Amino acid sequence: MTEGGHSVTRAQFEANLYDKAGRRDFRGDIVPLLRPGLTWDFDLALERVLGVLIAPLPGEPWKGDPPES
Repeated sequence: MTEGGHSVTRAQFEANLYDKAGRRDFRGDIVPLLRPGLTWDFDLALERVLGVLIAPLPGEPWKGDPPES
């Protein structure tokens, strides 16, 4: 993103991800990307992505409410 002259703050990324995570179609779109037979928990995976990949981004955390699962 840096090479393209783009940036994203932690709050922007979290808001976008929470918006998508609240949509059933997004949750369903993930399943075909996974190995057949893999058992997984979307909400647990979301927590991991937010904690490991998104938390280190610059800026403050998003202050909105996470979506209902």
